[in-house]
Amino acid sequence: MIVSGCSPNVRTFASLMKGLFENGRATEALDVWDQMARVGCERNVVTYNVLIHGLCSNGNMKNALDVFEGMGRNNCHPNLTTYGTIIDGFSKAGDLEGATLMWNRMTSGGCKPNVVVYTCMVDVLCRNSMFDHAQSLIGTMLREDCPPNTVTYNALIKGLCDARRVGSAMDVLREMRRHGCPPNTRTYNELLDGVCGEGDLREAFRLVNEMLGSGVELNLMTYNTIIHGFCLVGSIKEALLILGKMIVKGILPDRITFNSIVHAYCKQGEVRNAVHFSCGMTREVGYRDVFTYTSLIYGLSGRHRLEHAMVYFLKMMNEGILPNVATWNVLVLGALAQMASSEVVQKLEDVLDDGGKPRS
Repeated sequence: MIVSGCSPNVRTFASLMKGLFENGRATEALDVWDQMARVGCERNVVTYNVLIHGLCSNGNMKNALDVFEGMGRNNCHPNLTTYGTIIDGFSKAGDLEGATLMWNRMTSGGCKPNVVVYTCMVDVLCRNSMFDHAQSLIGTMLREDCPPNTVTYNALIKGLCDARRVGSAMDVLREMRRHGCPPNTRTYNELLDGVCGEGDLREAFRLVNEMLGSGVELNLMTYNTIIHGFCLVGSIKEALLILGKMIVKGILPDRITFNSIVHAYCKQGEVRNAVHFSCGMTREVGYRDVFTYTSLIYGLSGRHRLEHAMVYFLKMMNEGILPNVATWNVLVLGALAQMASSEVVQKLEDVLDDGGKPRS
């Protein structure tokens, strides 16, 4: 454009910055921002919003706030999108104080929140386990003629399920239906994660049947959640049946699917099956990772086969996969257990050598 004598305008710069931020090229996006000033292109609220959104998305809240404060000095006033972007950034960081301060600045400046901004506040309240306040805010939305949408309710349901308040989350599901807000795949996935975490597989199947009856799509996360639920209670055969149904539906398993089953096999001491199953981890589903190897090491160490566990530990290192704290813990505990077992055997041999009479 420039070589051809065609000068870029505000929209050109905004589009380029947005694309660079979305591709993780934040430094280049900031260079474009500086280039705007060099060529004399006046920055407007749209370009400021793109910059603030990009910084927030990259977790750089400090710089985002600096840019926000600089808007007024450049005679460019923030709008609802600006406030909403920063509140969303604080929400994802779990910073309730920051989100609340920005909310107060927005409302005191005469900027009325929309459903997106309300949802961000519901989310940050839930991240801080303030569920009563979150439900109260949803009540305000209904009174202010700004009805909550599925995303709003999903934030509340996720928070409740994460806090193991699955019964309250089910009440929210009924409430959203009463207000004509249809649950989607994300809604059911959060609820399935909650009930499977409690080992309530009967309720999990009821929810799945409800999804099928309502025409809600079962995606990879849905199947992974159910498979993980079966694995938690040691029902590996049932987990494998769900895996089969998933593949028949044309949904390929991923690393999470395989790791759930590998870990379940190792937990039950069926390490041979775990190793055989992990061989199916290829480029398409994701190669073995630190979780896979830690599970195998755990299974072998638990059966006092520390030498075999070390083989997989070295194999993991050779593949460039670094052990984490869990890996080291499993190895140390396995070594201690093997040492303790050896001491018990030695004591038994000492007792037998003395004709069965225990020593003092």
